[in-house]
Amino acid sequence: MSKLNDWVEASPERERIYAQEKLIVDTAEEIWEAMDKLEVSKAQLAASLGKSKAFVSQILTGSRNMTLRTLADIASSLGKKVCVRLLDAHESNAWQSVDAVLISRRVAGFAEVEVSNDPRWSNVIPLHKESCKAA
Repeated sequence: MSKLNDWVEASPERERIYAQEKLIVDTAEEIWEAMDKLEVSKAQLAASLGKSKAFVSQILTGSRNMTLRTLADIASSLGKKVCVRLLDAHESNAWQSVDAVLISRRVAGFAEVEVSNDPRWSNVIPLHKESCKAA
């Protein structure tokens, strides 16, 4: 077991803190990846949001709390949608690569893509890669 795992598992408070930080980092990484693929700079994203470049930098470094509204605005500015799914704590968080859409279902009038590497579904940004994997 790693020192990080030992630290996290030492108390419920540490597990909570770790989960918060992991969510912040994973979300920022997803945004960075989308920006990189689209060749969108922080300045361009800031302009499309009507915010300062400093605001975007703070969001992407985790030094400013990102609201769900801000996340939705960022996704929309990048031509993306956000996929959120709560998993049981014991579920694997490994991202599974697949050749096509494995699961798609209608939820409240919106199609939710669970897993895909099909380029036609590139407009879906999972909040976590594992959050949109097949169950």
